[in-house]
Amino acid sequence: MKKIKKTANAAMKFFIILFVFTNLNVLAQKNTSLEFSAHLGGGFDAFLFKPSSKDISSAGYGGEIGGGFAGFFSPQVGIYIGAGFNMANIKSKVTGLKHVTNELIDPDHPYTYNLHTTLNGYSELQKMMFINIPVMFQFQTKHKQYWNWKQNKNVGFYLMGGVKLFLLVSNKYDVSVASLYNAAYYPELDNWADTQTFKGFGLFDGNSTSGKLDFGLMATLALETGVKWRIDKNVFLYTGVYFDYGLNDPFKDSREPHSNFISQKHLENLTLLKFADKVNLMAVGIKVRFAFLRTL
Repeated sequence: MKKIKKTANAAMKFFIILFVFTNLNVLAQKNTSLEFSAHLGGGFDAFLFKPSSKDISSAGYGGEIGGGFAGFFSPQVGIYIGAGFNMANIKSKVTGLKHVTNELIDPDHPYTYNLHTTLNGYSELQKMMFINIPVMFQFQTKHKQYWNWKQNKNVGFYLMGGVKLFLLVSNKYDVSVASLYNAAYYPELDNWADTQTFKGFGLFDGNSTSGKLDFGLMATLALETGVKWRIDKNVFLYTGVYFDYGLNDPFKDSREPHSNFISQKHLENLTLLKFADKVNLMAVGIKVRFAFLRTL
């Protein structure tokens, strides 16, 4: 936890320094303009698991509200810095998680066996809330200095690209396993056993549990593009689409290998399971932004 806090403090200091430097640099330019804005957005969120599989699915929704400003050092190029509050609900499912535990000793016979375990119907629902701090370059087409809605001469296009730092302040999860199935294979006998429930072989009921994760940090690649409309001389409306892609998994160390859960007793301590080498958050949606321009 101390390491995470140090990382968070270092990241915040970096963004504060970048914020101040950007302001000083922008203000030093001639004919600089500042554009203050507020935005609202939402859409489809999911986790991308690698390696991927047809047995794994993930889908959910998310939303964002926030604001910021863009300093333009030319009519078409600027830097956007802001802050926002996000939420996301994502449910992931795995049809079956399989694992083989080799060379276990049978206490009733002088034989060893390999235990084939299948966790059926694993699912997890994560409910996340976080603060994001974007730093993005903005490119746009030129806008004429008059407004005419009917002739549509004030429409422009924009593209934003950069990074976002996500400060995850809350992450609650619900986890469940529908059933557990164990089958023992005896190599010396070339035989299977899956009906001796007193030995832990056969089909057993699963379990479900809830919990929450500690604070975490996540960096994302952020892209946004769309149309910029002039509503008044210094008032604009952005309508666009966004794409965020997580570059790291802040909860990687909170997942336990599914190979640790090979009996009904183990399921009593069920938590988030690790069934992929890498997990990336992906968010795609639409965004509406109101902006007010001020020339310095």
